[in-house]
Amino acid sequence: MKLNSTSPVSMYPSASSYLLPDLHSLCRWKASFNPHHNEVATASFQWLLGYIEQTAKLRDEVQVDVLKHTCGELLASYVYPCADAGRLRICADFVNFLFFIDEITDRENGQEAES
Repeated sequence: MKLNSTSPVSMYPSASSYLLPDLHSLCRWKASFNPHHNEVATASFQWLLGYIEQTAKLRDEVQVDVLKHTCGELLASYVYPCADAGRLRICADFVNFLFFIDEITDRENGQEAES
C-alpha cells in the first residue's frame, strides 16, 4: 500500500492515542458462559499435556507455562455457551491444540513450519 497525502495514516502521523467506540454497549446480546467449563477445562488441558508428553521432541520444545496462559478452554466456553459437556470438550481440545500449534510454529522459520 502506497501512502499519499490523503491516506488516513499520513493525515495523523503523530497520534498518541485512539478513541474506540463502545462496541459492548451496541451489542444486543448478553455474554454467556458455558456451565460445564470447570469440568471440561482441567480434562482438556490434561489431554494436551498427555499429547505433548508422548513425543520427546515436543516435550523439549514446548513451554507448558505459556500454554497454561492461553486459556483455550475459557475461549471455548465463551464461544460455545450452550454446548453440552461432551461437545464443549471437543471444542476446548481443538482450541487448545490450535494454541499449541501456534506456540510451536512461532519459534520456527517458514520452511520448518511447513515441514
